[in-house]
Amino acid sequence: MKKRLSLFFLLFFACYSYSLFAVSWQIEPKNKGALFTLNHQSVPIVSADFIGWAANWKWADTKIRSQINNDIQGFKGSVNRLDLKLTGHTSSDKNKQHWQYKIMASKNHPDAIGYGIRFKLKIDSASFEGLAKSPELLSNNTGWRWQISPTEIIELHFSSNISKIHFEKGKKNELRVLFFGPIKRGTYQFDMQLNLVSTSNISLTKKTVVLKDNLEDWYKDQIPWNSSPVDISFLNSSHKPAGKHGFLKADGDALVFDDGTPARFWGANIQASALFKTTNSNIKKQAKRLSRMGFNLVRIHHHDSEWVKPNVFKFSSPKNTLVLNDSSLKKLDWWIKCLEDEGIYIWLDLQVGRAYTAKDGIDNFAEIAKDKNTHLLQGFNYYNKSIQQKIMDFNAAYLNHINHFTKLAYKDNPAIVTTLLLNENDLTHHFGSRLLPNKNVPEHNKIYSADVKQASKRLSLNPKQAWRSWEYGDSKVYLNDAEHRYNQKMLQHLHHLGVNNTLVPGNTWGRMSLASLPSLTDGDIIDAHSYGRKGELTFNPRFRAGFISWLGAAQVTNKPLSVTEWNVEWFPVADRFTTPTYMASIAALQGWDSLMIYGYAQYPLNRVGSGHNYSVYNDPAIMAMMPASALLYRQAHVSEAINTYHFRLTEDDFFGKATNPDTSASLRTLVEQSKINIDLPYGSTLPWLQSHEDEMNASYSPRDPAHHIVNDPNIDFIPPNQEAVISDTKELSRNWIKGIQTINTAKSQIISGKIGQQVIDLRDVRFEIDTPSAVIAVQSLDNKPLSDSTKILISKTARSNPIKKKLSAFLSEPVEGKVIIRAKEGLKLYQLTKKGEKLLKSVKYQNNSYEITLSSNQRSPWLLLKK
Repeated sequence: MKKRLSLFFLLFFACYSYSLFAVSWQIEPKNKGALFTLNHQSVPIVSADFIGWAANWKWADTKIRSQINNDIQGFKGSVNRLDLKLTGHTSSDKNKQHWQYKIMASKNHPDAIGYGIRFKLKIDSASFEGLAKSPELLSNNTGWRWQISPTEIIELHFSSNISKIHFEKGKKNELRVLFFGPIKRGTYQFDMQLNLVSTSNISLTKKTVVLKDNLEDWYKDQIPWNSSPVDISFLNSSHKPAGKHGFLKADGDALVFDDGTPARFWGANIQASALFKTTNSNIKKQAKRLSRMGFNLVRIHHHDSEWVKPNVFKFSSPKNTLVLNDSSLKKLDWWIKCLEDEGIYIWLDLQVGRAYTAKDGIDNFAEIAKDKNTHLLQGFNYYNKSIQQKIMDFNAAYLNHINHFTKLAYKDNPAIVTTLLLNENDLTHHFGSRLLPNKNVPEHNKIYSADVKQASKRLSLNPKQAWRSWEYGDSKVYLNDAEHRYNQKMLQHLHHLGVNNTLVPGNTWGRMSLASLPSLTDGDIIDAHSYGRKGELTFNPRFRAGFISWLGAAQVTNKPLSVTEWNVEWFPVADRFTTPTYMASIAALQGWDSLMIYGYAQYPLNRVGSGHNYSVYNDPAIMAMMPASALLYRQAHVSEAINTYHFRLTEDDFFGKATNPDTSASLRTLVEQSKINIDLPYGSTLPWLQSHEDEMNASYSPRDPAHHIVNDPNIDFIPPNQEAVISDTKELSRNWIKGIQTINTAKSQIISGKIGQQVIDLRDVRFEIDTPSAVIAVQSLDNKPLSDSTKILISKTARSNPIKKKLSAFLSEPVEGKVIIRAKEGLKLYQLTKKGEKLLKSVKYQNNSYEITLSSNQRSPWLLLKK
């Protein structure tokens, strides 16, 4: 019963929204409704969190449970470190949201720092269009006020006395409210009210959504965890065994094999303990399952991380990372052999999470590790030659290892298509600051400072600015050059070893800007990571960057693009089922080359397991749509975009500003419409960039009306008053107000998002769906248009909730409604189950169409319409 109430609560509360002409407000619950996030034009502009510290700044975590009392949404929780109990409720009225808190302190804490609420403010939101004023405090510690446009004001009031309210460190993007400092035993009451004030009328739209079915009616473990009822392994048939077409290489912005066969990869990560603790028999089963579900690439990841036990290192005594583990290597060998047999290629990482020790022979290790036994050495590897030598020693041992089963060294195996040098380890955005003077690494700072001085002279940079790694400008030019020199050394070593596959130096990840791209061009492929959030289909691209736009910002002109990590966080995101087809469709539109979800499995694949963000193998919300997504992407059911936009910024703009999807309307609004190419700056002071100019010129034809130059990164390319972003092929559309994406091609017709209680017509399919939010795909399996196909796959899924049971992982919501498909006469409807194809009752055929009822009796997410 608790689970049912909790789900009801989320649906009830999440539907409060405000409307002001074209302005869209939404209050989302946090901490089970005890706090909130305020969205403006889909951008989170205010986010509230409980904060608390005992004596000596020891963090005091707040645990909240929820309950519902009629129309008043109640909550209760505790702060154990401060001996606090908290109860309260929230309610709404017109343009106001009100919270009442009752806090009971059972003990005195005279030395406590305090307890209260932190408000994070996005003061630079693109949705303000430069009109917002600075937030300000109200008098007498009563709250704060923020005017975000001439007609819109946010006010937050506390009706009870609070101890303190202030901007943290004087910065206007974070407010802290302390209910009290030192805590005295007793009971306290605090009221908080959020007001949205406008010169125009604002009214609260209150919409209650009630579940149609009890959770008891949801399916338990809707999909088998170690097999696949749906089989699209025919996509891999011409590649069995993987490697038969020769080594992979880059050809402009595409990937091809030695024999000219074009390559496009739909893949997944298998990482950590899944690599080393899965039984051999289950490895073989999973390889077959992956092929049946449409995968043709697996990234072997977290093979070297310290938290993975065992990992690829022997950890001999004394402890070090210098010797490889024979039994672990044999497990990897078996994975590679089984995947090859199923026509699945391998992406091999070299350094991911290797934790170096004092016994590894690293110069000045103690000043880096300080009091720790191990350290990842991120950033330091670019300057410390002893680290570089240990990396090259590992690379040589790993890549020269001969597979027990294929009898090929990893470096000689064409089924291993790509080798990644470093995972999430860069200077330009994340780790360049580790060598600065204030980091107490004097020996490494000497190396860094000397290198800055030498490079500044060579590149005509200002050395007083070039060392300041946290700033844009000359520092980003210098850091790219430092990465480039490291990359060249490592790439030359791999070539010397005889590595024949494509090589990738690193990744763009964690909100990196365009200024971080140049050094990544040292490799054959640009690689990117991006993770989505709840409600991606509702993000307004005029103002808010979705995870797809961060990938578009990585597409360098004339370079293939891989995505070794994509997913949606944090688990379990209720609408995560919309992500696979969304990802596949935009990737096909852009012509990206390889996509890998992170991850297929992180834990041993020996049982059904439990739900996890990075082990999606058992998650119906994700896996049910993987075959549909693979089919759409690998068979190019979605056409590539007609138009190509070249981002061509000056060197000052490219390196001097944080140009990324958060700051660039052009990137946000183009990625779902037309192709994006990021040109590297012409005439760069980096001499090694000048070699790309001929390639960039060759990729752009000024006489071609489909080629366009973008010099301004902040153009809104969506027509005014339009509430949907539509591809220039007219095949893809996403209405962010409705939260619906449609994919409307000859061979794939898909609707996704808040599709319930309406009729949606595509080319050959009419959808009349009752389930409020779901995704349904109707696709040709014989590569013919749907109207001519005699084998049609229907995929459907909605929400899946993780459950804590030993032999069961998920409960999944039935998808109900009606689908009317225009297709050839004489087809029969089957349900695909783990026991095989089950013939369903005859379906109605009239007006050249099949009328198929989707009901809760159809447990499988897959139906097949065929002769």
